Amino acid sequence: MQRILILGVGLVGSRLAIRLREARYWVAGTTTTLAKVAELGAICDEVTVLRGDDAPGLKALAKDKDAVIVTVGPNVRRARTAIERDIEYRQALEVTCQNAAAAHPRCIFISSFSVYGDGGVGDAPITEVSPLSTSTEPSVRYYQRAEAAILANPEGAVLRVPDVYGGKDDLSFTERVKLGDTLMGGNVPFGPDALLDRVHAEDVAAAIHHALEHDLRGIYNVCDNRETPPTNKAVFDSLADAAGIERL
Repeated sequence: MQRILILGVGLVGSRLAIRLREARYWVAGTTTTLAKVAELGAICDEVTVLRGDDAPGLKALAKDKDAVIVTVGPNVRRARTAIERDIEYRQALEVTCQNAAAAHPRCIFISSFSVYGDGGVGDAPITEVSPLSTSTEPSVRYYQRAEAAILANPEGAVLRVPDVYGGKDDLSFTERVKLGDTLMGGNVPFGPDALLDRVHAEDVAAAIHHALEHDLRGIYNVCDNRETPPTNKAVFDSLADAAGIERL
């Protein structure tokens, strides 16, 4: 029986834990919230309260595991300003992945399409070998650094995903547009012509399970190519209009 450690049993991690246990994996999970331990105990074989910056604690948890899955992500509620974003994204992404990679050679990290920025020059399809964005925006910078930490190990794998939905406590897109209007002065770090791609958390969990089963390594984009999603501008403008606020 394979023993798997999931760092951050949240939107994706919880679905992954259920899926893996059904497939007869032994699953350990982490949370930063003590109050969630009992709840997560129903879907994990073992639950530990742990932060990603606790390198010794992470190393101890990972030592008898077959793989570490990093599903942690920044908390948007703690990243409302530029300074907060920089701190939150570095802590949640870069520091966690550095410690995970140091603790175990076989890590799978759930990254983001943010590493591509707005897609760069031209309209060629984005693939796993497309140039990465040179933006200094925290989402871009720290996802890239987190990936580099994971891929420094030959057994590391990175699954890049678009916007993940499916959580009962998700901020709706209308709420996100309102935050962009009130907290970011109407300016958001997204290209208007970039496509607003989305993926359900259950599908991300399925992709991670697939990566484990087939021992995938390297970089993979996880998305549905069957139809072209709308642009950021088309979606954000319509939501702003419906909410009665200025367009971003």
